[in-house]
Amino acid sequence: MMSQWLGYLLIAAIPGMINLIAASQELGKQCRALVFFQPLRSPGVYFWVVLQLLAPSILFWYMFELDPTKSLTLESLPELLSEAFLLGVGFVAILNSTTEVGSIPIKIKPIYSFFVEIAYDQIAKQQTRHTAYFWRQVEVDLETYPAEQIVAGLAYLEDYFIVDISLDEEETESYRGKLEKARQNEESKAQIKLIKDLLKDVRRADLAIALQEFGFPPERVKALLKPRT
Repeated sequence: MMSQWLGYLLIAAIPGMINLIAASQELGKQCRALVFFQPLRSPGVYFWVVLQLLAPSILFWYMFELDPTKSLTLESLPELLSEAFLLGVGFVAILNSTTEVGSIPIKIKPIYSFFVEIAYDQIAKQQTRHTAYFWRQVEVDLETYPAEQIVAGLAYLEDYFIVDISLDEEETESYRGKLEKARQNEESKAQIKLIKDLLKDVRRADLAIALQEFGFPPERVKALLKPRT
């Protein structure tokens, strides 16, 4: 009996694992500008991970009415595995539809979104204060650097976004447009704000180099990026 439960639980975990992998990409994008974000030290992230794992798995369990009292057979196993895989891949689409659990129609997205917002709120409570201060200091410093250093920094950002293979053609063109707009607003506060927004899309691991390309001394970069608690 225990082995049957284990088998069903492992199958039910498949949609959750697939969804976690896909959702992690979105979380990374959402948190890219949080320069001090350390996922393993954030309770909100652990809550978010549990949610991404459990939501599709529980949905799969009830949609397909899994019954651990029935033995898994070689005939039923391939179908269950394929259904588990498909639900994991299509979980986002399922969120936007009305799903029947048993005979009861349920809208999953409002419930799911409610718990996702709790996770994001927990992350924000840890990160917002320090992140806002960091980006304000970046903006203030940028206003003091000479025009030629700003030009060099923008050239670096252009190369950075062009060679980023994770961006599709439309996204790359969007960055080109933002960079051109920043160049056109030469020596103005609007230009600094545009540059700051572009820097927010630089990966945290690459941010120190990007800042130095704009003229930030290494000691200043180190001080700005010093972990905060």
